[in-house]
Amino acid sequence: MSDKNVYQRLAEVRKSISYLKKEKSGNQFQYVGSSDVLGALHSAINDAGLLLIPSITNHKLNERVELIGSEENQKERATYFTELEMNMRWQNIDDKNDFVDSAWYAQGVDIAGEKGVGKALTYGEKYFLLKFFNIATDKDDPDSFQRKQESIQPPKLIDGKQLAALKDEARKVAELAGAELSIIQNKLAEAAKVPSLDQLPVNLFSSAMAQLIKWKQSYEKNSQESKSAEQKQNDINWGNAQ
Repeated sequence: MSDKNVYQRLAEVRKSISYLKKEKSGNQFQYVGSSDVLGALHSAINDAGLLLIPSITNHKLNERVELIGSEENQKERATYFTELEMNMRWQNIDDKNDFVDSAWYAQGVDIAGEKGVGKALTYGEKYFLLKFFNIATDKDDPDSFQRKQESIQPPKLIDGKQLAALKDEARKVAELAGAELSIIQNKLAEAAKVPSLDQLPVNLFSSAMAQLIKWKQSYEKNSQESKSAEQKQNDINWGNAQ
């Protein structure tokens, strides 16, 4: 790993995880916990030889006082809103001069007053990791998420070699059927429900080839039966029929 630069190492970490399920529950929503994010990435970051070094470059503390309780027993309560401007540095542990800096923002809300910075740091670190590595979060389990992604991605199409094999087999069918090659190709594309053979998904290649072989065998059988009938007629004409 020592020969890789910081960008290559970050790319390796990014490959390690693409999805996290929302396991934690709040008052009105579900969310991914900070420990879930760190736990999922910790080993990959270590294996890549990286350090994440957060630093606070600026901060702001806003205080809001509100009245709570009944009219007879009202009390003042202060809410502290902490805002942090941060720098998140990815450091290559094998080269002190190889690093990446990213400006980041975090916020934390606290009533007691002493936890605002800690909440902001935790919030900031979690969402920085999620967004930096483009990690999706959802209520679904990871397998369900993967199936969703596969369903919306365009299917992989057959390659040139597979297309040539289909056309070669279609040519044999066309010769047996006494038809134009384009007719057989269009008929096969229609059966596979694709605009043309070059748009055939790779997972349908085997079934398309099987269809061509079935057509070829059918035409070969018809041809043999036709020749047999013709030979029998010739035998009758020449008085050779048994």
